[in-house]
Amino acid sequence: KKQARVISGPAAMSGSRQWWFAVPLCMFISVVVFEMILGFQEQVISLVCEEMQQTQNITCDSKDVSAAASAASRWTSVGQGLGSIAIVGLFGSIADRVGRKPVMMVAIGGYLLVLVPSLLVEYIPTLRTNWRPFIYTMWTLSGLTGGIAIILLSIFAYVADTVTEDSRPFAFTVMEGTLGLGGLIGDLGGGYMMDLFGPQYVFLVLIGIVIALLLYCVFVLPESLPAERRSAAVDWRMLNCLYSLRAFFDPDLLRPRIQMLWLASGFLFAYFTVQGIDGVSTLFLSASPYSFSDSVIGFYNCAGLGARMFSAIVIAPLLEHSIRTEQGEVWIIRISLVVYALAVCAQGLAVGIYDVSAYNFVAGVASAIAFAYMRGLFSKSTGPTRQGRMLGGVTFIVSASQSIAPLMYNTIYSATASWLDGFAFFMLGLASVIAAVFLSIFSPRHADEEKPLLDPASKESINA
Repeated sequence: KKQARVISGPAAMSGSRQWWFAVPLCMFISVVVFEMILGFQEQVISLVCEEMQQTQNITCDSKDVSAAASAASRWTSVGQGLGSIAIVGLFGSIADRVGRKPVMMVAIGGYLLVLVPSLLVEYIPTLRTNWRPFIYTMWTLSGLTGGIAIILLSIFAYVADTVTEDSRPFAFTVMEGTLGLGGLIGDLGGGYMMDLFGPQYVFLVLIGIVIALLLYCVFVLPESLPAERRSAAVDWRMLNCLYSLRAFFDPDLLRPRIQMLWLASGFLFAYFTVQGIDGVSTLFLSASPYSFSDSVIGFYNCAGLGARMFSAIVIAPLLEHSIRTEQGEVWIIRISLVVYALAVCAQGLAVGIYDVSAYNFVAGVASAIAFAYMRGLFSKSTGPTRQGRMLGGVTFIVSASQSIAPLMYNTIYSATASWLDGFAFFMLGLASVIAAVFLSIFSPRHADEEKPLLDPASKESINA
């Protein structure tokens, strides 16, 4: 039993702070994503406006242009999202076989398939005239390299490889906070650059950042998964994207399958809430009676991103030293989900930007803590040779939620705004309550069960 505890799990890999190497990577990729979205939205508005001005006497700040640009942007998101969903499980299996760095580099490099074409559209008249098929195709191809979903899969797997089980929730919370910091920098810095120079200079800067991140991966970032901890082969069945969900029900899991079902279901409902609120809040704040400007809505978004940083800097260290059992971790998740539900519902009743932003801050703190601890439970449910496979299943849920939840909740908002404009927030809160119910059914391991006797990697090591 003692021998198995020494050999099994990522704790044997490293007692160091190697996982901090992933922090700057996480922050700057968040900067890239947020600034890219801002730059692309501004570019699409300009392109759509040029198209509409050929047939109508219209200004680029009109609602018709905004609606048409929003529809055009939505198709790029759908293309990238579907591409990402299609390969997320396979990339998780590949990461278990070849290591985290190669998969990470492919996904980071995939952003060049978006940034370079967007830059070319600004300077080549032929592409600017026929931009739709060119841009839609390149965004879809970018999705097939994984995008942010595969980057986060690789980063969280990297952390799981190099951090002990007890410290994973803390490390995951720090990563959530790092994403928030990168989002703040990208949101504020990208908007400032856009006002001064235009989208083409934003794309140039982001291309430079992506190339710098690739060089960082090659020359600085150490590989977290040594050869003896890698899986024997790539599971090509993962080409069927739905097969990635099988990671929650593998026979070698360290929990009963029914418990994995409750955990995965809770994560699904919770993530639906987080993805749904982004679109609903923008519609809610930009419509009457608020009709807030983009800069004021940006203040609301920054409150949510700042909450992630607060979670990493203040909340995570406190919980790291006070929560030492899995039972305590599960209670933290349950409480966080309920707090998140209350904060989301309160946004539907808020009367001003400061009120709704304060509630968004509370919701941001609660969601950052809940997701960090849920990812920790997923990570502790399998051996070190299958972290990528498990987190691939988690990332499939994330990618599917990003594609479906905004459309579903935006539709609910449009259908109910005329008689109760905050109703969509109540539905979002209900989803979080359902997630809390699933986590209430979920049974954590007791203290004497928290270190498994043998996981698949331990068996192979002991036999060797």
